Amino acid sequence: MPFRTSPARGLVALVAATLVLAACGDDGSSAEAGPYVDALAEELRSPSEEGELVLPDDSAECFAEGVVEILDAERLDEAGVTPQELAEVGAFPELEIDVPDDAQERIAELATGCFDVRSSLGESFSSALGVDVSCLTDAADEDRVADVFAEQLVTGAAAESTQALLTDLLDDVEPACGEEIFLRTAVAQGALDEEQAACVGEQLDDEVALRAFTLTVAGEQADEAELSSIDDAISGAFDACGVPAPGQ
Repeated sequence: MPFRTSPARGLVALVAATLVLAACGDDGSSAEAGPYVDALAEELRSPSEEGELVLPDDSAECFAEGVVEILDAERLDEAGVTPQELAEVGAFPELEIDVPDDAQERIAELATGCFDVRSSLGESFSSALGVDVSCLTDAADEDRVADVFAEQLVTGAAAESTQALLTDLLDDVEPACGEEIFLRTAVAQGALDEEQAACVGEQLDDEVALRAFTLTVAGEQADEAELSSIDDAISGAFDACGVPAPGQ
């Protein structure tokens, strides 16, 4: 099941998450559920596509059991959904079956109970952007991350919910984190080496670096005056370190 970490709205009680963990340890799966759980857990351990959620054995089994319980193995079987089809689906609407009204809330609780949603989000964003962005996601609200993840899975609204979460994270992140990611990106793209990045970091205002990163990844708009100011600041920092600025 190609889950891609992303979050939405809603509150997940800590007690509920604890109960989910306890439930995962109780193998009450029916004979009908077994093949669905096995196929989904295997996909979560070794996803078929790059950039998808990867879970260790215990977490994969825990989450797979919970998903199959929510969807109901008997209902899946009656609808003609095979275990492999469940494992490979991107979101529940693709299954063309009725899901419980409280599925999103239950998936959010399940996620927080079975794996570290913040860490998984960081791995997903880092994979997509090509650099480590853990400083951006480590401070994320766990419940919000879990709920956006659940919204994506239950409704299929992946792009919208992920973009909204990323925008919120960038609004709340410390500027130093934005500068760190900006410099890592420059190194990854070959614009700077590590020594040059350290120099540019000393010269560049971290608020400017954060704004530049935000405009690049969050799809925000800026007027010509702001763009010119950002370009001048970045060029000045690069020049001070004897490095050609991007685009020069």
